[in-house]
Order: sequence, then C-alpha cells, then structure tokens
Amino acid sequence: MEQYFVFIVIFLVALLIGGFIGKLLSRVSFEKDKTSLQERNAVLNETKISAEKTITELQLEHKQLQSEKEDIIRVNIQQDADIKNLSEKLSVQKEELKN
Repeated sequence: MEQYFVFIVIFLVALLIGGFIGKLLSRVSFEKDKTSLQERNAVLNETKISAEKTITELQLEHKQLQSEKEDIIRVNIQQDADIKNLSEKLSVQKEELKN
C-alpha cells in the first residue's frame, strides 16, 4: 500500500511540474504573439497615418486643379466672346468698305 502511495505522490508532483512548465511555455508563446501583434499594429497605424496624409494632400491638389480648370474655362469663354465680337466687327467693317 505504501508503494502505491509513493507512486501517487510522484505522479502528483510530476503533474504539478508538467502544469507549471506548460503554463510557462504558454505564457512565453502568448508574449511572443503579443509582441508580434503590437509591432504589426504599429506598422498598420503608421500606414494609416501616411494614407490619411496622402488623401489630404490629394484632396487639396484636386481643389487647386478644379480651381485652375474653372479659371481656364472662364478665360476660354471670354476669348470665345472676344473672337465672336471681333468677327462681327470685321464683318461690319468689310461691309462699310464695300459701300
């Protein structure tokens, strides 16, 4: 009977040691995964900030280009009107010369 008691005690001690070692290994694995995820999160945050900055710059550039386009359209309309008026004046002056 004493022999079984020794085996049971050895079994329980081995079980506790195995549980302790397993807990240590799982903690190390968890810390490794946690560190890896924190690094990845930092990289993703940097990428996000960079993308937001790029978006802001592109929106500003788009507004500037839109303003330039409107100015060019305005100038083009004015030039078309000037050409039409000059063409009419030319026609009138040609008629005056004929008469």
